[in-house]
Amino acid sequence: MYVAEIGSLLNSLDDRAPRTGDTATKVLAVEYQPEHLKTVFEYGSSNDRAAVALSSGEVRVFKELLQYSIPFLYGFHSTLANADLYDLHSKRLYPSDDD
Repeated sequence: MYVAEIGSLLNSLDDRAPRTGDTATKVLAVEYQPEHLKTVFEYGSSNDRAAVALSSGEVRVFKELLQYSIPFLYGFHSTLANADLYDLHSKRLYPSDDD
């Protein structure tokens, strides 16, 4: 697994966070590419653009980081754990169990 790619994605999201007075439009696009068996996370604004392709295992690690590790480090409970899930393969939305 390429932890550097996950770190690169987290770093690009953190480094390019909106600043006070920053009016640029920010976009995060997630696209599954079945021909490469990769999920591409593309982050862009009017000034910058970054893209990272992650394998399914790397996407699981990234999801775990967003759900548990990062909120825990900042003292928040995970909000993604109770969120509806969107399956990129079937393009279906699955409601969370808490609903």
